[in-house]
Amino acid sequence: MSEIYDVIVIGRGLFGSPAAKYLQTDGLKTLLIGPSEPKPADFKDAKVFSSHYDSGRVTRKIGKTKDWSKLNTQTQAAFKSIVDQSGIAFYGNEGCLYVSDLLPDDHFNKAIDYQLLAKEANDFQVLNETQLEQLFPYFYFQKPSVAYFEKALSGHLNPRLLIEAQLAIFAKSGGKLVDDVVETVIDKTDFYEVTTGKAQTFRTKKVLYATGVFHPFFQFNTPDVPLEIKTETIILAEVSKKQAEELQQMPSILYTCKTDTYDEIYGIQPVLYPDEKYYFKLGANLKDDRFLTNLEDIKNWFCREPLPEQLAVLKQMAIDLCPTIDFLSFQIKHCIIEYTQSRRPLIAQIGREQYICTGGNGYGAMCSDAMGRLGANCTQGLDFESEFSTGFFRL
Repeated sequence: MSEIYDVIVIGRGLFGSPAAKYLQTDGLKTLLIGPSEPKPADFKDAKVFSSHYDSGRVTRKIGKTKDWSKLNTQTQAAFKSIVDQSGIAFYGNEGCLYVSDLLPDDHFNKAIDYQLLAKEANDFQVLNETQLEQLFPYFYFQKPSVAYFEKALSGHLNPRLLIEAQLAIFAKSGGKLVDDVVETVIDKTDFYEVTTGKAQTFRTKKVLYATGVFHPFFQFNTPDVPLEIKTETIILAEVSKKQAEELQQMPSILYTCKTDTYDEIYGIQPVLYPDEKYYFKLGANLKDDRFLTNLEDIKNWFCREPLPEQLAVLKQMAIDLCPTIDFLSFQIKHCIIEYTQSRRPLIAQIGREQYICTGGNGYGAMCSDAMGRLGANCTQGLDFESEFSTGFFRL
């Protein structure tokens, strides 16, 4: 008979990779199963996709609530250790700028309280409109507006490299990775039988699902996990290498604004992408965003060609936000956000020895290591909730 693992983690993304790392380093024999990033030419044959196929994400400490802020802060605190253990650099600490011209702004007011999480006094600074123009001349904001700037380890991270770093630590600790898609999970009473798309079968005492938007669409034999799956469209605005170097101190940005075609802009400074070009990444909620409810529509969304009208809207958004930057080209990419009904993360036991860690709600990259740690704790029956609000990790 084949060996029985202590835990099989299903999903090798931003939550599954750190969860597997922590389970393995805690002494559990852990198997991580999930597919690698498909090449664009292979998208139509791929069974699952992920929004972490990207090189730039915002990272910050101050979240929408104190609980999200704790997760973000804990994740940032792990950055140095992850780099030291893996040898892979994956983040920049140029800071994160929050601006709002929808006044009064509730998040701005609450951030004054949340900034108490900062370790140093200069980690957090409230800015007036004159300071905004002086410090960040490449951005244009409507007036009146309010703003704050947080530094320390805030800025951006490369999700591809972060996952690579987590997997490197997992492998060094003796963890085993299988590049495949899990199709079924069957409870055999004494163990779980996990079967993949390539007809590989594994046995395990426990299962931890970090399967994101795809959880409802496979035969995992768990209770329903209702997720709201929203389309997300981003634009990559190309700049020259010279201009990218000049903008190395550009912070990540969260801009609360609203127009007839978009709202809630986020952006990451120009970084190098796999095609050896530098792109300034911007995203926003678009008026034609929609919610998807079946697997075919999700796959089609990742594979479809961008709509010309979306390109036009996002291109103008980039130009309006950064009117002095000389953009060389523009391209659209599709991704997806999974929301829980509560808009909080879900970490819970959902079967005899089945557990789940999901619900990034659009914040998954910046809190990923902490989410993985808590998912690993939940799987081991350890405390993972006491320092957070009651019910924070529920649907």
